[in-house]
Amino acid sequence: MSSSYSGKTSYRRWLLNECLATHSDVFQRSSIVLDVGGKREIGDKGFRYPEESVRTWINLNIDTKTKPDVAADATRLPVSDASVDVVVCTEVLEHLYMPVLCVDEIWRVLKLGGVFIGSAPFVFPVHGDPNDYYRYTESGLRGLLHQFSVVKMEPMGGSLGAIALLLEQELMTIGRTRLTRSLIRRLAMAMCRKDQKGNFQGADRLTTGWFWRCM
Repeated sequence: MSSSYSGKTSYRRWLLNECLATHSDVFQRSSIVLDVGGKREIGDKGFRYPEESVRTWINLNIDTKTKPDVAADATRLPVSDASVDVVVCTEVLEHLYMPVLCVDEIWRVLKLGGVFIGSAPFVFPVHGDPNDYYRYTESGLRGLLHQFSVVKMEPMGGSLGAIALLLEQELMTIGRTRLTRSLIRRLAMAMCRKDQKGNFQGADRLTTGWFWRCM
C-alpha cells in the first residue's frame, strides 16, 4: 500500500481506494471503460477515477438517482460484444441475486486482451443497495471468474483488520456513550494499522474481501 491508514474512512473503503490506485495503469488514453455500478457522485471518501485520462468512461447503474450514463441492469448490459477495453465492477456482485450473469456479460463485452478489475466482500456487515445476497471466499471468486485468466487476486486486509472492521462498522450499536465509542474507535484504528504493517497476516482465513485483476 502506498500510504498508511488514517482512519478518515472505513478500513475497507481505504483498502479499496488503495487497490484502485495501485491498478490505475489499466486506464489508458485510448481506453473505453465501462464502470458497472458506477456513480458520478462518490463523495469525498471514494477513489477519484482518472476519467479525463481515457477515451470514454461509461457509468452504468440500475439506480437512475445516481445519474448514470447508461441506466441498466448489471446482468443485462446494453453493450456490444467485444467493445470495451476495461471493465470496473467494485462492490457490486454481492448485491446481485445471479452474479454469474453479470460476470458472463462482462466477459462478453470485453475486447480480446481487455482487463476486468473488481472487488467483493468476505467479512463485512450486511448492507443494502437495495439487497445483499453473498459473501465470497477466494475459491468462490476464482470459480465465478473461471472464464478469465486471473492475473492477480489480492486480499483486502488480514484477520486482524477484518476483526477491527467489524468493530469499526458497529460502533454506534456497541457503544452506548461517547467515551465508549471513542475508545472502540481508537482500538479499531490501532488494529487496522497493525494489520497493514503486518502485511495482512491470516488473510487466507479471514479478510474483509478480495480485489482482482484479470483478462
